[in-house]
Amino acid sequence: MERIIYQMLFSILVLVFSTDLAGQMPDDQIQGPHTQYEGPYYIKVFVNYIQTPTDPWADNTDLSSRTAGILERLNAEYNQHEIYFIGLTAPCDASHQKITASNYAVSNLHTKALDIFDRGNSGGASGYAFRVPNTYCEVAGAYGSLPASHSEVVVHEVGHCLGLSHTFNWFRP
Repeated sequence: MERIIYQMLFSILVLVFSTDLAGQMPDDQIQGPHTQYEGPYYIKVFVNYIQTPTDPWADNTDLSSRTAGILERLNAEYNQHEIYFIGLTAPCDASHQKITASNYAVSNLHTKALDIFDRGNSGGASGYAFRVPNTYCEVAGAYGSLPASHSEVVVHEVGHCLGLSHTFNWFRP
């Protein structure tokens, strides 16, 4: 019980004193509708699977199938808006790499692709886009029986990467 209280207090302190409170809010609000840039849009995706020496989950996972599942989930949600997620070299190419926490760095980012960092299924689902818009996001954990990278969590975080804000504001009633 004491640990839970400390975790809650720490979470509140981080929220209150964070220098990145605006991390989920874009610098410029996008107001629509816009017809100047009608689709279709094709977005290249590269998936980075992050594992640690103590949790080598990616060694026991079919990463090609997992990557294909991420693309399928994103396309299922975004194709209706004429946004298509494809691999780096071909529409069906499931581009990915396995990296460890020790070589996880900005150098892993691709200049001409959206990078998705997947930390595996351990724990509850979480995701971070770090800012709106962005060229990378991170997902981790499981959402029910699905990996977060195959759930609405990845759809949500990629939405932030594309410049979409939350439709609610935690800081104003």
